[in-house]
Amino acid sequence: MRDIRLEWAHWPAKGQTAGAPPLLFVHGAFSGLWCWEANFLPWFAERGFDVWAVSLEGHAGSSGHERLARIGISDYVDNLQQAIDRIGQPPIIVGHSMGGYVTQALLSRGVELPGVIMLAAVPPYGLTPSVLRLLGLAPGKLMKVLLFQQGVYQPSSFELRHLLFSPAAPESATALMASREQRESYRAMVDMMLWPVLPPLRALPPALVLGSTLDQIVMAPDVYATAMRFGVAPVFFPGMGHMMMLDQGWQDVAETMANWLQTQWPAAAPAPAGTVEA
Repeated sequence: MRDIRLEWAHWPAKGQTAGAPPLLFVHGAFSGLWCWEANFLPWFAERGFDVWAVSLEGHAGSSGHERLARIGISDYVDNLQQAIDRIGQPPIIVGHSMGGYVTQALLSRGVELPGVIMLAAVPPYGLTPSVLRLLGLAPGKLMKVLLFQQGVYQPSSFELRHLLFSPAAPESATALMASREQRESYRAMVDMMLWPVLPPLRALPPALVLGSTLDQIVMAPDVYATAMRFGVAPVFFPGMGHMMMLDQGWQDVAETMANWLQTQWPAAAPAPAGTVEA
């Protein structure tokens, strides 16, 4: 049994509690739970959702940095199972990019979830098409990603804006990414290029699949592929980049998510005045 210490964030619901199960936010590659803290975690907690986030092992405040290169997607899936055990019940998982792929890998194990929300998720067939597109359309950007992964290059906030955000993204968002981004596991990146994850159809939960029109990493064909796998129509946000939780217009993404959650899990209606509940 591996000794893994994971970093957690828990924002209990405030005010009237929503009817949905807990939300578990799972970050993507090169990131950590910090990407959710600026906007999404407090926003959903204020609206009555019980909100959790986790940093996968080797990321941010979790243990495992010394063995990061050897950590695979299956290890990240184990982290999600550990998160479910800590929360005490299966949550609705909100997975961004690699976090969406890890969530699909969790489903492929037959784990049942009440629902999933995919934000710019790596599709079931993995990263290879994205890498080939970047190689053809923006080889310089791909080279900088590879150099960063090797630890010999640090992208500026200006460069990150052009790769991960929209031109209108707030400076605070690009500065946060520049100051907190980290290298990703080589093994996990290879896993996402070589081994597709196909969740069993019988185990598919209710799903909301979201993408953005300016995303250079997970583009429209990838979003459609994920949506097709879950049997739903995707929703696209115009003028946004890959980091949907930090980019300009993140409130529109959050509102769409909250509306879907409230449709799937309506809050219990209050008892009429003068009645006594059994």
